[in-house]
Amino acid sequence: MGNKGNYKELISGVRNILFSEWDPVGVNDNPNLQDEYDRYIGRIIQMLSEDSSIHDLVKLLKDIEVNEIGCSTSDAIVFNTAKKLLKLKNIYTP
Repeated sequence: MGNKGNYKELISGVRNILFSEWDPVGVNDNPNLQDEYDRYIGRIIQMLSEDSSIHDLVKLLKDIEVNEIGCSTSDAIVFNTAKKLLKLKNIYTP
């Protein structure tokens, strides 16, 4: 991972992916709720900085869905979200 961008860009990228791609609550049709998943950004960035695998990210997202949000998306949505999050690794290294 290289320091190719800044931390704000990384936060924004994670926020956009969680809101537009993952969205287990189903609020992404309301732009006023873009911060709905912000409380999970720190954990995701931590995993990205630790070079976690796609399996680790999938597990985290599923755990958040089941144990914290109480609703679930499809495995395909979770996998595709994790894949897009992994691409953000190249933006910033804490």
